[in-house]
Amino acid sequence: MPNICPWYRQGFCTSPALDKPTDSVTSPRRCFSDYKICNLYRESGKEREGLENFAEESKLHITELMPSKVYANETVPESSCEHFVVSTYDGKYYTYCKKRECWLTRSQARLCVTYYQRCPWRVD
Repeated sequence: MPNICPWYRQGFCTSPALDKPTDSVTSPRRCFSDYKICNLYRESGKEREGLENFAEESKLHITELMPSKVYANETVPESSCEHFVVSTYDGKYYTYCKKRECWLTRSQARLCVTYYQRCPWRVD
């Protein structure tokens, strides 16, 4: 079985330590063997959380998010926030914030579901 970093997706590093997926930090030597020494490696389930960790992301089309599992939700996230939008693509659910004009990672979507009343972007 190959020893490939779980955050490596089609040439992109999707580590939760990054603000957005990027190919500028990938290295075959590191990503395909010694990935646990990488400073971007995180154990699964240790994604950053908290409204203060929302990061401004570029306006990506939903198909550009497909290589990254950090955006794909297995179940339909439901938030009472008026800026929260759910899109379906290829059997997965992707969330978008109309106020910020960006796609949300799974951890950001969880925050919008649970703490939408305290979101700093809801203030008009």
